[in-house]
Amino acid sequence: MDIDEKIIAIEAAKFLKPFFQTTKALSGSTYPALGLALMLMNNIIEVLTEKEHSIDEPNWVKMVVKSMIDKAHKYTQHLYTTLSFFAAILDPQVKVELIPKDFDVKDNLAAFQHHLESQYSTQQQDIHENEEYSGGSSSLNYAENIARKRC
Repeated sequence: MDIDEKIIAIEAAKFLKPFFQTTKALSGSTYPALGLALMLMNNIIEVLTEKEHSIDEPNWVKMVVKSMIDKAHKYTQHLYTTLSFFAAILDPQVKVELIPKDFDVKDNLAAFQHHLESQYSTQQQDIHENEEYSGGSSSLNYAENIARKRC
């Protein structure tokens, strides 16, 4: 192997290192939660974006990175949803570290609440019927009010 080939091999190894680490983290986990996957995917996108804008990267790396970023954005369009972020918040490994700074909590909270109500409408109906029967308000409404005050 001549010096140019060694340089290319070293650059390729550096380029592939984050992918190796991500694969190792996901495959080494006995319970790879969605929050962990989101955090690792976000890290890969950040690495790719840095390489795309780096003046030190060779053109062949930038061409590969551009294609990978386009593909990653196709995945994140479907993966980065309100429910995914809610799952990440509940994941003790991730908590709120993953949530983007520009994530609009109020708009997405309403979307999440709508999703839960539509998915679990029969349970909601049972709760309201129990409230009417007992003549009082349920602890669920109390918890909902506390959650709304914190937002």
